[in-house]
Amino acid sequence: MRRTFWKLLAMAALAGAVVAGCGDDEPTETTLECGANTQFEGGYCVPDARCDDGEIVTPRGSCAPQDVFCGEGSVYDAELQQCVSPSEIRCGEGTEERDGQCVVEEPLHCSDQTVLVNSTCELAETVCGEGTQLEMPYCHLTEEACGNAAQWDVATGECVDLEDVTCGDTTVEQDDACVPLGSFAEQLATEADVTYGDGQPIVPSDEEQVVFAGTMEQSVVHSFDVDGSEGQWLEVKLYSIGLPSPGFDFRDQGANWRRSAVAGMESVPTRTVLVPADDTFSFDVVTRLSDSSFADQSWRYVGTVDVVDAPQAYDWDFDDGNLDGDLELTKYNFIAIDVEETGEVFLSAEYVGDDVEEATLEVWASPQEFVERHDMVEGEEIALDVLDRSTIYLHLDAAAFHGANTEYEIRGTATETLEPGQTFDHPVVAEEGEVIFLSHQNQPTQPMAARVYLDDELKYEVEEVLAGNQLSYAEAQTKRQFFYAEESGEYVVEFHNTSTSTVTSFLSTSYADLKPTFAIDGHQWQQFEATLDGDGAGEGDWKFALVTTPTPAIVEVEIDITSGTTPNARIYDTDGVELERVFNSFGTTEIDFLAEEAGTYFVVIKPGFTAITGDIEISMQGREIDLIEPGGVIEETYDVETFDILHGHLSYEEGDHVDVRLINPNGVLVFEETQLSLASGQKWRFMELFPGPGEFTLQVENTGESTLVAPLLESEVSNSFASLTLEAEVEYSYDRPSLEEGESEFLIFQSPETLAVTVDAFMGLDQVGVLRVYEVGSGNVVGENESMLTVETEAFTQAQGVYAIQFEAVTNIDDGYELTLSAEESTIFEVNESRSPGTSIGELGAQDTITIASCPNVQEIDMDIDLSDSWTSELIIYLTDPVGNQHALWALTSGPGGTITGNFNETLDPESDPFSPVTAVPISEFEGTNGTGQWTLYVHNDNWIVGDTPGTLHSWGLNLVCEG
Repeated sequence: MRRTFWKLLAMAALAGAVVAGCGDDEPTETTLECGANTQFEGGYCVPDARCDDGEIVTPRGSCAPQDVFCGEGSVYDAELQQCVSPSEIRCGEGTEERDGQCVVEEPLHCSDQTVLVNSTCELAETVCGEGTQLEMPYCHLTEEACGNAAQWDVATGECVDLEDVTCGDTTVEQDDACVPLGSFAEQLATEADVTYGDGQPIVPSDEEQVVFAGTMEQSVVHSFDVDGSEGQWLEVKLYSIGLPSPGFDFRDQGANWRRSAVAGMESVPTRTVLVPADDTFSFDVVTRLSDSSFADQSWRYVGTVDVVDAPQAYDWDFDDGNLDGDLELTKYNFIAIDVEETGEVFLSAEYVGDDVEEATLEVWASPQEFVERHDMVEGEEIALDVLDRSTIYLHLDAAAFHGANTEYEIRGTATETLEPGQTFDHPVVAEEGEVIFLSHQNQPTQPMAARVYLDDELKYEVEEVLAGNQLSYAEAQTKRQFFYAEESGEYVVEFHNTSTSTVTSFLSTSYADLKPTFAIDGHQWQQFEATLDGDGAGEGDWKFALVTTPTPAIVEVEIDITSGTTPNARIYDTDGVELERVFNSFGTTEIDFLAEEAGTYFVVIKPGFTAITGDIEISMQGREIDLIEPGGVIEETYDVETFDILHGHLSYEEGDHVDVRLINPNGVLVFEETQLSLASGQKWRFMELFPGPGEFTLQVENTGESTLVAPLLESEVSNSFASLTLEAEVEYSYDRPSLEEGESEFLIFQSPETLAVTVDAFMGLDQVGVLRVYEVGSGNVVGENESMLTVETEAFTQAQGVYAIQFEAVTNIDDGYELTLSAEESTIFEVNESRSPGTSIGELGAQDTITIASCPNVQEIDMDIDLSDSWTSELIIYLTDPVGNQHALWALTSGPGGTITGNFNETLDPESDPFSPVTAVPISEFEGTNGTGQWTLYVHNDNWIVGDTPGTLHSWGLNLVCEG
């Protein structure tokens, strides 16, 4: 049991009295009499003193101050109620024990000319006494009193250890202490092994440091001979005595190789150098000073050369991805590559920092045997000699540095040599849901096949699709396929040489970065949106979005970016088969596709002409669909009243035909469109004015020979609110009541002659509506626009006939809207505009714009063009009208004599190569559009190869016949 201090003292003082008075008997209340200042408690007499705060009970029972009671060298601990040694002191919150005292954990930081003394800042002159001087934050003895690894601290009155000191820019570490650069260099110069002018070479030694020194004038160069040995790692330093900004060049005699430390970049220019050969090198010391104030001065310098141990080489496997690092950190850029089972090895610089001068890649057969040197230039490939060895070594370095941006990134590939029929196995560990790329590159005429197995079960197979691109004239072309890992495991990829000759090829695998998965569920349209965060997508980089559906489905995709080029897009199924593709479309990338079977589909996003540097935003809508066998029919029935309007649209995949029929309540066919064939993504719009009343039936029949994906049929019945006959120079106005979102109203009008008609709708703030003008009978949309506050269809010219205006509420139109019409007599006029840009057709193609001041309705159009290019068969010519319609007029077709000269519509026909990603159409496709505004011509170079001679877009022009 623990007893308090005062109880122990009291028991000791009373022990004799208890024994004397009671013998062996236990003390009792009747036998024990307590003396003065004591009382009986617990069978004992104890002091009855109760002391004040700051006092203690002495052994004699009196009260005394704590600091008087505790003897020298001890203090009173109130918690323990006893005197304790200072070595056992426990410090309070915010303090720590240091040398037997409690001090603040974070010492004060004193200002200039003050020092820290006993936790306070005091003026330096009151602290640093005679024989000492202030060198912040300590007073130092003017005569050295502390050892080499110590320094005097006036606050503690002792020498403090400096073994862990970090020296600043103007000091250097010497014998575990920081000393000024000047005094260090002065002392080092007295130990020089080689002095400039004595004719001695610098001979690096494994045993000891070599010191060289000299005195030179401004703009003079001192050159020393250095006898280096191949494979030596030298650390070279240069110190200045006097003038600033020393620098040096370490180079071979032929000036084919150098390593420089630029003057002024650092206080002690230093380089670690890997000597490439047994040779005598030049070490040039330079000032590079231009200040005239130093013109008549000389300065001294001293330098050191140390032989250091070669670094441990870093093992790099190409399958692990690209290699990156910092060229300035020379010793960390010694790389080992296992080439025992490879053919040729190729490297390319993906990135080299802007502050690097002459980046180089050296190949070594061993750490002591130099082979060859290559310049590292971004985008250029380097073929390496593997020397029939199992391992080669790379050393990445640079001639000089001019700033902090000295990073690099390199990519590596190796070839495999396969005889006819030979197979190369490549293991791949994949997680469930990952996409694995199979990459292959060789001569275009040598195909390659691949199969992917999991536990001996064939999961994926592609035959002769991995062959190089037959349209390419390059010596080699990379082709990529991928497979989707539906379960985790170790897959085996087999590459097969299916040709009749030996194939030397790059064969590799890599992982794709999977992003969001959109799940389609139901026959109603569903909307999905997502943003791919990160660093965008570089050249050759693929980004993915996945779509899953339990049944066949139709999917529409839009892709936007925050910065960089508009991306290309492709759609693949899980077997890696490409379903759709769209090239750079100069704006939002849109791609629609049909998922014919249940499963997972991939939206693949690739950069266009330059890298994507910002976020990639995807919006997508999709719905499940049904399939219709040949002869199958879908139909919708409608209850209509007199002059009700049936309107809607029909869309389906191209390649098949349908018949559309409308049957009245008596079973009589009142409308029919036979063998209707739509291009992919095109919508057939219809508008019918019914004589009603009764039940009408709309039928769509698959009249093709193959199964048809169910047409997307969207239609409804609406009532017209008015009808009129237009007259020129007369304005018609209607005030209409409120409409809910999605509701429509119609106005029927008749044009007795060809007129230029303008339609306007006015609505309240933050309310949005859309206007459409239909030709009744054909159902064709002849004008359309959507906006807030005011919706105006551009002036459209209409021939004699009946038309319907639809106003659809995109938002609730709470305060109603006003609809106005006006008509003017139409005129026919011609517009001819041309330009001679002389623009180069290079890697990024060529683009030019013509602005048409006025052409409300294009009746006829043709286009003159004059361009030359060595490979016109690699060009795609696009034209975009002011409304945004874009068509290809020429697609990968050879021109006479390397030129495309003539007139589209007269001497030049739309031509398309069978392998072209787009189909050229007649320029007449632009007829009927609004031609007022900017027309853009774009010449796309579909297969630019480094070294090609750029072509030239000499001139082009538009000739329009307009009505309005």
